Amino acid sequence: MLLHSYFSIKYGVLSPEEFVDWVFDSGYPYAVLTDINHTGSGLSFVKRAQEKKIQPILGADIRNGSYRDWE
Repeated sequence: MLLHSYFSIKYGVLSPEEFVDWVFDSGYPYAVLTDINHTGSGLSFVKRAQEKKIQPILGADIRNGSYRDWE
């Protein structure tokens, strides 16, 4: 599953912090964030996850235009 924050324009709607809060409220022990061609959201994502005692997993969905390079 690829989950994107609002740093992935047109694909994500939540901030990294809001995403972690949703994961926490849902009772999941870890959260995965894979923004499109962007890793700048990683620091705020990891900080919030650590505050909530959730295991953060950070990745990147690398694309060339709208095409996923790994498909």
